[in-house]
Amino acid sequence: MRPWRYVGPNPDGWWDPADGKTFIDAEMALADRLHVQTLRVEFPWWIIEPAAHGVYEWSRADYIVASASAHHLRLQPVIAWAPRWAATSPSMPPSPADFGAFVTALASRYQAAVHDWELWNEPDLPRYFTGTEEQYVNDILIPGSQAIRAVDRTARVITGGTSSANCGWIGGLYRFGARGSFDIVAFHDYASGAQVNDDAVALRRCLVANGDAERPIWLGEFGMAENTVRDAGQQALLSTVLTSFSPIAMAQWYGLRDDFGMTCCPAQVAVAGYWGLVQHDDVTLKDGFSLLQRLIIQPTPTASPGGDSRGGPVPSPTGDAGSTTEARPTAAPQPTPSPSPRA
Repeated sequence: MRPWRYVGPNPDGWWDPADGKTFIDAEMALADRLHVQTLRVEFPWWIIEPAAHGVYEWSRADYIVASASAHHLRLQPVIAWAPRWAATSPSMPPSPADFGAFVTALASRYQAAVHDWELWNEPDLPRYFTGTEEQYVNDILIPGSQAIRAVDRTARVITGGTSSANCGWIGGLYRFGARGSFDIVAFHDYASGAQVNDDAVALRRCLVANGDAERPIWLGEFGMAENTVRDAGQQALLSTVLTSFSPIAMAQWYGLRDDFGMTCCPAQVAVAGYWGLVQHDDVTLKDGFSLLQRLIIQPTPTASPGGDSRGGPVPSPTGDAGSTTEARPTAAPQPTPSPSPRA
C-alpha cells in the first residue's frame, strides 16, 4: 500500500481485488524457483480488518498463506497500516489494545503456517509511522509481540525494518523498554554492497552498545533499480552482499518483479519501478534472477559473525537469502531523497 498515492490496494499488486490472484500465482512460482529462505510480504491491517473491530476479510490473506505453503515458502508478513476506525491516518499509532487484538487474530489464524512476524515497516519514517520510538515500543512492539507469543511460542518477532541502519532509532527502542519484545533486528539499505556491509557492522556496534551483541541482524530490504535484462548493477550488489563476511544473518532482496506505482482515480501509472529480478510481464527474467539462484544453492564453508536467521552458526558468509516484497512481492520502491527509496 502507498496511501500517499493510492488509498487502498495497489491495482498492480497482490491485494488488488481483481487481478491480485494472478500476480500471486505467477510470483509464488518464481519465488519457489529461487529457493529463497523467506518471503517478506506486507499484510495491510487496513485491508484485512477494514470496517470495524472484529470484522475481518480473510480471503486474500488466506490465499497468500495457502500459496506460500503449497510452494514450500516461509512467509514473513509485515503487519502495517492502521484502518480508519483505529486511527485517523494509516501511518498514525493505533491504540495498543486495537493493534494487539488484530495481531492475536492474525497469528491465531495462521499459527500452523507462519512463524515469522515483522511489526510495521520503516517506523522511523513519518510516511510510514508518525509516532516516536516510545510510541512504537508501547503501541506496536510490546502488544504485538505479546499477542504473537501468546499464540505461538516458537514464533520470531522482527522489529519493523528501519529505513537505514538507524542506530538512533534502534537505541531508542532499548531506552523505552523494548528489550525482550523482539527476536531479530531489521534494517533496510539501498547503498552499494560495500556500504551495506559497513552499515551492518555499525548496527552491530549499536547492539553491542545496548548490551545485545548476540541479536541477529536481518537486512530486510536491499536492491537497485535497473530496467534491463543485463542487470549488471543488480548482479554486483547481490554478489557483494551475499558473499561478503558481515554481521547480516538474512539478506532480503527488494523486490521480485518490476512494478507500477498507481494513482487514483481513475487508476493510472504514476511511477514505474525497476527494482525486480523479473520484468513486469512476470516472464522475462533478468540475469540477476539466475545469479541469485546460484548464490543461494552453492555450498560455502565460512560462517557469519552475526549467526544465522535463528541466531546460530550459518553455512554461508552472510547467512540466508530471502525475497522481500511488502505490499506484494513486487511493490517496488521508487527513488526519493530519503534513505528509503520508495515514493
